[in-house]
Amino acid sequence: MYYNLLDGKPDIYIYNFGKYSGRFLYVDGNAYVFPYEDISIEKINGNFYITTPDGNKYSFTSTESSLTVRDHEFGFKRRYLCAGLK
Repeated sequence: MYYNLLDGKPDIYIYNFGKYSGRFLYVDGNAYVFPYEDISIEKINGNFYITTPDGNKYSFTSTESSLTVRDHEFGFKRRYLCAGLK
């Protein structure tokens, strides 16, 4: 909720790193990847952690955000960059 407005649609996130790319929804603590890939996505303290089948864990942190207002509709964008690999 931003500026006391209710957002009824889940956010769509886009990822592209290494040989992996796709989109996911994050709803009620669960990530739904489409098209399906055998990866695990966690969100901890506002950052995303993606674990690939080979056990590599990539961390993505929020680096910038912006709010746009057009015709009484709000749009909020946040950009995440890969901050590391374990």
